[in-house]
Amino acid sequence: MRKTTWASVVAVFLLAAMTNAARADFVEVAFSYRFQDGTTVSGLADGNLQSDGDRVIDFTNIQAVYSGSPDTPFVFGGWSLSISALSLSGTRDFYFYGFASNPDTATPSPNFGFSLSNESDVINAVNVGTYQTSLKEIRFPDYGTGMEAEPFLLSSYSAKVVPEPSSMVLTLVGFVGIFAFKRRYRFGHTRRVDAS
Repeated sequence: MRKTTWASVVAVFLLAAMTNAARADFVEVAFSYRFQDGTTVSGLADGNLQSDGDRVIDFTNIQAVYSGSPDTPFVFGGWSLSISALSLSGTRDFYFYGFASNPDTATPSPNFGFSLSNESDVINAVNVGTYQTSLKEIRFPDYGTGMEAEPFLLSSYSAKVVPEPSSMVLTLVGFVGIFAFKRRYRFGHTRRVDAS
């Protein structure tokens, strides 16, 4: 009975640790969107996963590549990422964007970038093009220089949390521990039955 109780306690502890690691607030998200012309924007974004398990906010970095211009990787870690949000399922409102360079000029200057959004009250569209950016404003698009936006299609969008190596190791250790205790209990139980 003691062995059974001890194994159960350890199993619960390991499962709790695994769950906590998997639901850590800070996550890396892999995202992708396929445009109607067949080109794609895909990349990674770091942010804080909310308690609903779907919405990610407070990005610290976005890295992306547009297949229509593969030599132009997007990296955007500027001030305005604090207002961006991403939905893993794509069913909730989200809005985020990236640029080939940081908008760190005092006056608006053009940058090649992208925006993805399904916020119906804002734009409900995805687009890639040239945008005017500065420290104080970002305009989508840059009044005619950006490509026309197209309606957001959920079937063209995907996003998922990328497991951290430490979380994966902890998960593996947890499963190995549970298996070991389960096997040990069965082996001890079999020996007692044989002895009787």
